[in-house]
Amino acid sequence: MAISWRDHISGRNARRLTGARAVVFATRGGSPWHSSPWPSWPRSRRRLRPRPSLDARRAHPRLVRLDWGAGYPAARTSMDLPVSRALVRAVSETTGAPVIRLPTLGGSVGMEVFTRVLDRPVVGLPIVNHDNNQHAADENLRLRNLWDGIEVFAAVMTRLGELWDAP
Repeated sequence: MAISWRDHISGRNARRLTGARAVVFATRGGSPWHSSPWPSWPRSRRRLRPRPSLDARRAHPRLVRLDWGAGYPAARTSMDLPVSRALVRAVSETTGAPVIRLPTLGGSVGMEVFTRVLDRPVVGLPIVNHDNNQHAADENLRLRNLWDGIEVFAAVMTRLGELWDAP
């Protein structure tokens, strides 16, 4: 699905296509690191809509109804665990930069299944650029992120064991 810039800003098509009851916009811009060169701001709007009537369904044969499921619960791993500390150290020593640490990762990744079934912590190590448009038609990966990611994963695979028990 493609939404034009003007409709993306106003949200008209997003609401029309999804029948969303609440649409929240949160965009950033104004620097080379963001996907939009225009300054922007977060805003939210709430609009209640009834379901389409039978007449509306007959008048629009391509009417689509999306049923959203609950998805997976988010997975949470303590940053104080030895594996977390070793991973952070391996990445920071390799990149020479501070590591952004988030103990929770979204539910659509499915890491919760591993933590629940195996009863072990799971740590994710994403390497993609923040504006990669994941799973969209224009999904992308910056080459610098790829090369840095190769170095980071090589360091994790070769150094994680020695750093695991390090103070």
